[in-house]
Amino acid sequence: MVTQLGLDHTETLGDTIEQIAWQKGGIAKPGSCLVMAAQQEEAMEVVRQICRQEDCAFCVADPKRMQLLSSTLKGQRVLDEHFGELLIPLAGEHQLKNAANVLCAVEQLVQRGWKIPVEAVREGLAAAKWPARFELLDESPCFILDGGHNPQCVQAAMDALEWFFPGKKAVILTGMMQDKDTEKMLEQMAEHAACFVCLHPDSPRALSAEQLAQQVTERFGLPAFCCESIAQGVALAREKAGSDGLVCALGSLYLAAEVRAQFERE
Repeated sequence: MVTQLGLDHTETLGDTIEQIAWQKGGIAKPGSCLVMAAQQEEAMEVVRQICRQEDCAFCVADPKRMQLLSSTLKGQRVLDEHFGELLIPLAGEHQLKNAANVLCAVEQLVQRGWKIPVEAVREGLAAAKWPARFELLDESPCFILDGGHNPQCVQAAMDALEWFFPGKKAVILTGMMQDKDTEKMLEQMAEHAACFVCLHPDSPRALSAEQLAQQVTERFGLPAFCCESIAQGVALAREKAGSDGLVCALGSLYLAAEVRAQFERE
């Protein structure tokens, strides 16, 4: 199974979508089936060609197979053309694409003789958990945590923010690694930001809070505050948002782990 591709780990996988798709297509094996999320045609064509060479079936998972019935920060209900009504306890349109991948893979397994009851599929999806992926940590203010650390994931989180909170600006709590596309991610965040609270995640690869804040103020003219600890950053973000405001913490999995740990301590 190949999910949505993005420009990440480029030092290992390559610096174009086609190169990354070629690396991902290496999982194709003769006589098996490779399921791929619907995405850029150039990526799908690379994997499609690899599958032909390897005598491997190729299936694109189309999220249009599902009709959205309802969507909240705590999950979504959809009507699937094959499996009927399903609960997906994960927020955001990007999770519908992931669910389509899963359902397509299940169908391929059933075609190959696996006995997978429809009810088992429904129960499995309903039990899905994905910490730090557009996760609601608090409601006053609304505090969203996302582990997005590349432009593709950050854009998915920003799209979800706009879907649930149209036109509302968020306090962005962020910290990033030096080897990521910080310029693009900050640009994506700035479109939805009232201000930034910048932190230094616990990693030798991390940018300093001061470096991030400087980029924000110089490029976007938005207020940016630096904090020395996760506890201080979370507290300041809440304060800036107010009880009826919105906080979104994202930019690094290191940051996400530290923010979740802070909430567990409280």
